[in-house]
Amino acid sequence: MTPDHAILLAPAGAYLVSGGLYAWRVLRRHRPAGTAALIVGAVGAAIHGVTFAVALAGDPHAVAATVSSAVSLICFLTAAVFLTANRAFRIEAIGSAVLPICFAGALFAALCPPTAQETPEVLRSAWFFAHVPPALLAYVAFAFSFAVAGMYLGEARLLRSRKVAAVIGVLPPLDQLENAMYRTAAFGFLLLTVGMATGALWAQSVWGSYWSWEPKQTASLATWLVFATYLHYRVVRHARGRNGAWLIVIGFACVVLTFVATGLLGDDRHRFL
Repeated sequence: MTPDHAILLAPAGAYLVSGGLYAWRVLRRHRPAGTAALIVGAVGAAIHGVTFAVALAGDPHAVAATVSSAVSLICFLTAAVFLTANRAFRIEAIGSAVLPICFAGALFAALCPPTAQETPEVLRSAWFFAHVPPALLAYVAFAFSFAVAGMYLGEARLLRSRKVAAVIGVLPPLDQLENAMYRTAAFGFLLLTVGMATGALWAQSVWGSYWSWEPKQTASLATWLVFATYLHYRVVRHARGRNGAWLIVIGFACVVLTFVATGLLGDDRHRFL
């Protein structure tokens, strides 16, 4: 573990503590725990943000040049967006699901630093800024959608078991969670579509082929298809409920596969570790 990546243990720890405090706020209805969670999470995000500010000053392409740096960036953006939205909309309950995701990603980035010392020349292209930002923001949206889907499934299970007292006044209504799940998934799907389209154009300009069925391309396509299925299910069939939530869970599993498994495979042009 390099010193630059060891510092990520600080925001990872803060996200873990913040997520635990949000869970305590929900389970025990302890209002001060929500305030403490916001403060701890904000401190972690601030430390995390400083690491990216330093990296951007050195080389803007480096922040998303490897699997670990891309995962770390996604987790920082997810935490920052949630903490900002929580302050405005008081969605504390979702923090108990979002912050643990940020913890897992930051811990992965700290424990799995890249072995490459320099940013590959292929990334120093104008296509980088057309392809990478929408793709990464899509995964941020999917992380939110996954967190909300998990909360939806948990709350639905409590209601089916008649544990109504455990959710009333603590967790958001199922309709509110379902709408949030749909909107974040739709936003992420739009961004992923843009990212895949610009990525194909970039691949053509560099490798002479729009599509080569590499592991990362294939996993991205699987993610796109799962979320397309969810949106069809939700918009065309006007269907709601647990089936849609499970599709989002499957879609996020494809996201994890895209960023972790494919980055560790052998001959992949997207592998810059």
